Amino acid sequence: MMQQHIFKMPLINESGEVRELTSEDIRQFKSAKEVLPPSLLEKLAIPQSPNDLED
Repeated sequence: MMQQHIFKMPLINESGEVRELTSEDIRQFKSAKEVLPPSLLEKLAIPQSPNDLED
C-alpha cells in the first residue's frame, strides 16, 4: 500500500513563492538513494549501500 504524504500547508503560495520548510516537511522527504536510478547514483558517486563506502 502506498503511503500518502499530507502537508499541512502548501509548499508554494499563489505567487509561486516557496514557504519555509519545517522539520515535519523534511521528515517526509525521501533520500536520493530511494528516488534516483542506480546509474545516476553511480555518476554522482553516491554509495548505494554501506558496503560501497571506501576508506
